[in-house]
Order: sequence, then structure tokens, then C-alpha cells
Amino acid sequence: MDPTENDNEKISTEPRRYSSATFFALCIIAVQILVSLVTYPFLPNVVPTHWNAAGQVDGYAPKWVKVRCYAEAKMDEINE
Repeated sequence: MDPTENDNEKISTEPRRYSSATFFALCIIAVQILVSLVTYPFLPNVVPTHWNAAGQVDGYAPKWVKVRCYAEAKMDEINE
């Protein structure tokens, strides 16, 4: 190692520590995913996905699309 190198720029080998708020949020997401997996067989094959301003359903999708989009949204939240 060159003595002129800056020690502050070294890569740390310490494990990453999460705050209690992050851990709590990850637990909530895990529970949501678990509930989704348990209730998936009970969903109808086509589920509502969009409602208009009057509160009437005007968009439908197969249940697997709804579950997949939900899971992707949660993974995006984790990665931010």
C-alpha cells in the first residue's frame, strides 16, 4: 500500500447495519407477502384493478397480474 493513499477511501468490510425502522418496514412487507400468498387461492380469477371517480370498477386483470405487480412494487420500495 502506498503511504500517500487516503485511508478514508478504502472499502469497509463491516457488515451493513439496518436501523430498527428499516427492520420494522421489512417485517411489515414480509407479513403482507405472506398474507398475499395465503389468500391467493381464494381470489377470483379476474380481479378489479382500477376504479373511476364515481367509485365504479372500470379495469380488470387476471389475479396473477395483480399479485405480481404488488410484489414488484414492494421490491422497488426495498431497493430505494
